[in-house]
Amino acid sequence: MASRRPIRTKEIQNPERILNNLLKDYVDGNLDDYTFLYRASVVKIDQVGGVLDPTPPNPKNSIQARVITNARDKDLEDDELPVFWPLFPHDIMPVKPGEHVYVIFEDAAEKTHGLWLCRIPEPSSVDNANIVPGIQKYQNDTANDFSSVGAEQAVQDTDSPPTAAPVSSEFVSETVPKFRARVGDRVIEGSNNTIIILSRDRPTDPASGLPGAAAGTIDIVAGRAAPDNLDMAGDKSRIYITMKSDIDANLGTGAIGPAGVQPSAAVAAIAVKSDEIRVVARTGTRIIVEGGDLILEGANIIIGNQAVEPAVLGTALETYLKTVVVNTPAGPGTLTPPPPTILSQTVKVKA
Repeated sequence: MASRRPIRTKEIQNPERILNNLLKDYVDGNLDDYTFLYRASVVKIDQVGGVLDPTPPNPKNSIQARVITNARDKDLEDDELPVFWPLFPHDIMPVKPGEHVYVIFEDAAEKTHGLWLCRIPEPSSVDNANIVPGIQKYQNDTANDFSSVGAEQAVQDTDSPPTAAPVSSEFVSETVPKFRARVGDRVIEGSNNTIIILSRDRPTDPASGLPGAAAGTIDIVAGRAAPDNLDMAGDKSRIYITMKSDIDANLGTGAIGPAGVQPSAAVAAIAVKSDEIRVVARTGTRIIVEGGDLILEGANIIIGNQAVEPAVLGTALETYLKTVVVNTPAGPGTLTPPPPTILSQTVKVKA
């Protein structure tokens, strides 16, 4: 049930406004105050802390917003609007000025201290992980007529057009492909085409991946290329951590390695893919393969900073030494071949 709008201090000097509001609330059936979840339009965001409300100083990610449910804050100027602290102070939720959020009040009677929960879910026709102005769905509804009153003023039900809420220059507006989760997925999505998916093995569309249990997967992607689907070839950067996947088939790396080395089967795997990858350690790095091959593949393999000396091909060197003729006091002869142990049995170099 909707709630009766509160009486503001400035309205005490205008009893006719109070009476008009009471009559309107009576006609609309809003005299019972059972509302606990309110819709508010974001005006300012404090990412530093203490900027919106100095006593006590508000925490970072607090917002100043106009409650538009039942036109609660219609008579307030922007600097008079309530400040809402984040409900989850250690989990910074993305929100931008002009978006609509859900808010609640800790003190139900006075409604002086509020908390904001999250951005309000929007219809799929306007929903976007990047930014969704709160009035967009109303503007898209052809049943609404904003020819005489602007959309913001009509939605917020203010007596005059509200001040536009500028988006900070820190925010970058860009296209973000929509993502279709599967049933049971846990998805954390950022505003700038970044996503963490806790799901099962899924290299492409929702129907892809190994079936059955024991294929749980954490997929971290920055820069998805297409809506709904994942693309290990086209997506910009990825870390793929899986209990079971055919990782070489997914990445197209099955042909890499010496002859006779088979691609991975359906096993636990971790894959990292991007344009450039760096592994930086301050004290040491160990790469240990307990039961298989360690394969390095690249246009050039350089060991050491600014290394310029080429590696020696052991088999070619051995063949050459067997054919070299040298002059000795006893006459021409060949070099004694090096012992077989001179050739490594585990390290191979690409010609």
